[in-house]
Amino acid sequence: MTCVVAAATSLLLGSPSISDPNPGATNLCLLQMSRHLREAIQVHGLMIKSSQSTDPYSAGRLAEFYAISDHGSLEYAEKVLESVEQVEQPTPFIYNTLIRGNLMRDDPLRSILLYQQMLRGSVEPEHFTFTFVLKACTELLALDFGKQIHGHVVKIGMDSAPFIRNKIIHLYAVCGAISDARKAFDTSTERDIVAWNTMLEGYSRNNDGRSLHALFNEMPYRDAVSWNTMIAYCVQNGNSDEAVDMFRLMQECGELPNKVTLVSVLSAIACLGALSQGKWVHAYIEKRGIELDQNLGSALINMYSKCGCIEGAIDAFNGTKEKSVDTWNSMITSYASNGQSLKALELFTKMEFAGIRPNAITFSCILNACSHSGSVDEGDKLFERMYEDYGIEPDIAHYGCMVDLFARAGLFEKAKEVMARMPFKPDAVMWKALLSASRIHKNYEMGEQAGTQLIELAPTDDAGYVLLSNMYAMADDWEQVYEVRKKMKDRGIQKVPGCSSVELDGIVHEFIVGDTTHARTKEIYEMMDEFGEKLRIEGYEPDTKQVLLDIDDEEVRQSSLTHHSEKLAIAFAFINTKPGTTIRVMKNLRVCGDCHSVIKLLSKIYDREIIVRDSSRFHHFVRGSCSCKGYW
Repeated sequence: MTCVVAAATSLLLGSPSISDPNPGATNLCLLQMSRHLREAIQVHGLMIKSSQSTDPYSAGRLAEFYAISDHGSLEYAEKVLESVEQVEQPTPFIYNTLIRGNLMRDDPLRSILLYQQMLRGSVEPEHFTFTFVLKACTELLALDFGKQIHGHVVKIGMDSAPFIRNKIIHLYAVCGAISDARKAFDTSTERDIVAWNTMLEGYSRNNDGRSLHALFNEMPYRDAVSWNTMIAYCVQNGNSDEAVDMFRLMQECGELPNKVTLVSVLSAIACLGALSQGKWVHAYIEKRGIELDQNLGSALINMYSKCGCIEGAIDAFNGTKEKSVDTWNSMITSYASNGQSLKALELFTKMEFAGIRPNAITFSCILNACSHSGSVDEGDKLFERMYEDYGIEPDIAHYGCMVDLFARAGLFEKAKEVMARMPFKPDAVMWKALLSASRIHKNYEMGEQAGTQLIELAPTDDAGYVLLSNMYAMADDWEQVYEVRKKMKDRGIQKVPGCSSVELDGIVHEFIVGDTTHARTKEIYEMMDEFGEKLRIEGYEPDTKQVLLDIDDEEVRQSSLTHHSEKLAIAFAFINTKPGTTIRVMKNLRVCGDCHSVIKLLSKIYDREIIVRDSSRFHHFVRGSCSCKGYW
């Protein structure tokens, strides 16, 4: 029995060994010392015995313990309120405490009901009441009720209180009433940094870029939250370059980045594939002694992974002290996307031995690794283990991985069996996987079916039209090619142009097919001519089947292959780096078969490692071979 319980029991039994001239103060002291609910209940009994439980101050402290404490109970807190109501009008403090307690336990609706009960009992709300109940409205997206509370706030003259005003702005912004949020902001007599940041976040939530930027420029002063909101907004809207520029400006203005900043900027760098900038951020983290928690560690692993630097990802993984399941998932994905699927499977086994319970995302990652390595049997077993060992019901993403796994291996009947038995209708991702695999395995009948379904499910996505058109072109069925392209044109669908980028000295250079806009175009094409000569000596012959146009002139077909964006990016990198330097190229679409063959030969001819990230995975070309082993 603890000292608290012993003392409380002695008092409860009226032990002669304890003489207390002020039992009320003793009871509150015992309550403060309580570490378990049963101890607080015993103290509560003492307070009832001494008629202390209905004293406003004592009742408030008792309700506070029950409602706020980790060892409390909202049920007992409600009983305290009921007992006080039977004797006299409760204080606002008791109501505020219960409203707050329900918020802490994720029951905002009960918080609002308590507020209404408070009004019915003629208990006048105070500042804290409104901050708590406005937060409850925000969590429930209860805009109409929130407006009523706003009216109440104005009626009793509390609308000028900064923390209430900021909650009102936040409520309107989260509920999408951005004009009301701005009205509340503009009518504020005094705006603190929280008000500015709340309004800034509101514009970000509502994707109002123009007003977001204008407000940011108006701010009289900014803190880390202001900068983080702007950087995160840029990342979410795909403006990675702007996010990195904003990060640099933040430092120039003397504001120190925090973990939230670094997670956002690492995400932007990952999208750009700007490895040198990512390494700089990693060095900054180490220099400032910032601990790699699960979020920052995962962001760092993801950055290195998407820059094709598996060594950096391993270093970040090992440097993360407390690894969550997300950290392990990031590293498994890193191995899988960089052509090291066997290591991804090994890491999954280590994860299990470490006692980390895999989640649904883990299985998506590891099944994807099996798909990219052709590990059909292993993938099949893991899919079964999901539910058998961990009770995880496969979702449509897991079934999609299995369809992709079988289709890539040319096992189309098995892929169709998966689609037939799953409790969902096949989605566009599955049909796209089937179509891509059908093109590779020249299963044109399956490909036509998949392509038709894909276009029906995703009529505005250019991928379905392009893949189907490409497959018909490979089969020399130009009539169907024209039909698909006509349908695409009639529907106003534009093909996304192939774009490749390469980072040099912190600057990202972008190229499109046949690009002639770069300042060093002449040197780039001279390098391309050199490539051509050396490739011919090696016995290279262009795979003109990759030119998916109805062109009779073989020379023209070969020429169009030569100027693909990834080849231009590699040529530019070659003329700007020393021999032996690793080249990293990022492409928005999949690498074509001809480019894949050419880059393999270039890595052998020039003894260079060339890493290409396409829309599907990484290809690490070394000495004439690729990490994908031709399986992509």
